[in-house]
Amino acid sequence: MTHRPSIPVPEECRAAIRAGALVALSTSGGKDSQAMTVLLSRIVPRDQLVAVHAPLAGVEWPGTIEHIRATLPSGVPLILAPVSSGKTLLDRVEERGMWPSNKARWCTSD
Repeated sequence: MTHRPSIPVPEECRAAIRAGALVALSTSGGKDSQAMTVLLSRIVPRDQLVAVHAPLAGVEWPGTIEHIRATLPSGVPLILAPVSSGKTLLDRVEERGMWPSNKARWCTSD
């Protein structure tokens, strides 16, 4: 039998989950997203989970969306949320004159 360590979850979050809150899981399809999906599916009932993916037009690996769908727990829906501006990652790099980095975090600066 595999030992599963307890996952620390603030009581406010546990109360919201017990009350039926919908929990959105942002996923890229990578290993970190997959690990978070496994952990959340141990805490949140599947009918309260929804996965959200922001496709990277023009630069996303082929098969990414299919991979995400294949690795989600059964019954967890996937919402695709492309950028509303229609701009690609490469468009944004050209506009900003730099690639995102740990010193230039786009997700927290816009």
